[in-house]
Amino acid sequence: MGIDGPDEPKNMRYLLKILQPDVGVFTGVTTSHAEPWDKLVPPNHPNRISKLKKLIAKEKGLMLRRLPSDGWAVYNADDEFVVEAVKSTQAHQLKVGAGDKADIRIIEANTGPKGLIIKLKYQQEKASFTINQPFLAEKLAIDFALAVGVGIAFDLSLERASKS
Repeated sequence: MGIDGPDEPKNMRYLLKILQPDVGVFTGVTTSHAEPWDKLVPPNHPNRISKLKKLIAKEKGLMLRRLPSDGWAVYNADDEFVVEAVKSTQAHQLKVGAGDKADIRIIEANTGPKGLIIKLKYQQEKASFTINQPFLAEKLAIDFALAVGVGIAFDLSLERASKS
């Protein structure tokens, strides 16, 4: 579920009136769609971009914070705004990223003529897979790794989730 602003019907609160997911994925926070949030932060605020990102993350993170205790929060552990926004979730957590705090670690992501090659590690298991689209950016590896995290939340092995 994506949000387009802080107000209904474009916010997460509204969407959660319609759906109550058991698994939530939080990819990251950017200011690419921050215009609807502009009214909440004065133009001369010294840390305006950071404040906008915090507000967006808080609203997006509401989905993961409202997951049931037997649910799964799968999120980008490399994005400080995401990590802060999901701190109070009661759901099981799968942190995904390239950093040491990630449960599912992106060991390598390389783009070549055959596509985007991604190597992951989860617990003691390693897996590698290729997205057969040449010229995909390495930064998209987090999105594919998060999808693998959803598979793991549904009891797939890293290898099976990676192939799926």
